Amino acid sequence: MIKDLQQSLRKWRLNIAVAVVAAVITWYFSLLTLYGVAATGVVWLVVWLIFGGVYLLLQWSDLPKVFAKLLTRDRFLRMDVKSLFRHYHDEVPVFEVFPYTELANWSNGEGVDFPIIDLEIHSQAFAAQGWSIPIDRFRAKEQARRRQEGFESGGNRRLVRLRDAKRANSGIRLVIQPAYYSDQGATNFILDTKLPRTMEGAHTLRSYLERNNPGHLVPLEDETLANTVGSCVLLRCRVYGHRQPLFTFRSAGVAINRHTWNSTSSSAVGWPTDAQPNATFEEFFTNWTRDHLTDEVGIKHDEVTLLKPMALCREWGRGGKPQLFYVGETNLEFNEIRERMRQIQKDKDEKREVVETLPFPMMKGTPTFKNLKDLAENYKKWNLNPEAAVAYYYYLMWEIKGVNG
Repeated sequence: MIKDLQQSLRKWRLNIAVAVVAAVITWYFSLLTLYGVAATGVVWLVVWLIFGGVYLLLQWSDLPKVFAKLLTRDRFLRMDVKSLFRHYHDEVPVFEVFPYTELANWSNGEGVDFPIIDLEIHSQAFAAQGWSIPIDRFRAKEQARRRQEGFESGGNRRLVRLRDAKRANSGIRLVIQPAYYSDQGATNFILDTKLPRTMEGAHTLRSYLERNNPGHLVPLEDETLANTVGSCVLLRCRVYGHRQPLFTFRSAGVAINRHTWNSTSSSAVGWPTDAQPNATFEEFFTNWTRDHLTDEVGIKHDEVTLLKPMALCREWGRGGKPQLFYVGETNLEFNEIRERMRQIQKDKDEKREVVETLPFPMMKGTPTFKNLKDLAENYKKWNLNPEAAVAYYYYLMWEIKGVNG
């Protein structure tokens, strides 16, 4: 109970501080009014009353959620959960409510420390197959428009594509090959763009793909989508003497889930420049995850004391794009991480590079959930995107099952 009270006080410390400042300034200008500076005092009193009213309205109304919805609208992708459940009604969602299909789960007890994950590496680059010529033209046009409108970032770098995931030797074998950022930009990232005309009964690329896969995601071995692998990690850090997960806030410069609460770090996994035919899962995926934590959040490799893969899923919103979920731990304090993120943002602004993660908005506390049920029912109210919600689901499974090392 005391711990909950402390967390509540920390959550509302900004609100209390703003209220105190507003009260002091209002009192000051009220004194001016009493001592003859009536006009000035009244004006400032009205200003501060308006300020206080707007502040409280933003804190306790649904307006922030309305603004967030407007900011995150994407005509290329429809990430609305209800809509996704209608499209993929025969898929099994994670925890029954999250729009992801689980391919592998390493959080169910023994083996989570050392999951058996083998790689089958193909060097030939991906080339989309199975589209008709008119759709090929349309895809190229929409990809260019997406880039023009600022909904695509990161340059045309090489990424890791998942061709298949096979059960093997009590573990899993991932069949991978290189693909380019432009491949995902022209397939997984524009699924809900309206087609210029109805093609075989389809109005969007998503409905076009559903012709042969009603109610299901397109199989991984199908070569119509890039299906590049994403890596998502939720780290536990120190916050005022106790440990809690570190959420971050997505900027406007990212392609997906803009202006929403996110996990600590997430990104499409880059293809290593020195990739070897016998490279391991750690060399391809875990090392990239560590690098991205350093680049976006400022947490160095040796400051991550624990990093475990928990699950491999497919995200419905981007048509089955594979996503690896990690949990981890650092001994760094939250305030130290926040300062590093501010410095990263400053450095990137000076270089005019895309800032993916913001150092946290001022007027809202970070998302907190009591249990799995609370997460499932309230993650949307916190403006937590589905990817971060699934990351937190596996984080809670990690804590509940006591496999956290």
